[in-house]
Amino acid sequence: MTTVILHLYHGRNTPDEQMESWGFDGPRIECDCVGFTYGTIWIVRNGEREDLTPKGEDLIPWEGKYYGDFEVIANAERRHGNSRPLPQTQM
Repeated sequence: MTTVILHLYHGRNTPDEQMESWGFDGPRIECDCVGFTYGTIWIVRNGEREDLTPKGEDLIPWEGKYYGDFEVIANAERRHGNSRPLPQTQM
């Protein structure tokens, strides 16, 4: 089964953290669908919609961390049939 991946990156620990670099790489979140409208990113996983409303300076919150950017990766193979981050790949 195929899915899409929401990859978060340019991470930081708090919204007001002063950055001296690009930040850390974030998770790759397996989703059924990803959308972006009116400044809100939303995902559908296991039939449930989740809004990832940006916080502070337009940062995307996820599991207690904050991310400045995202990309959507299409045609990824779903692993184990559930929504878990995929392993990070080297580019």
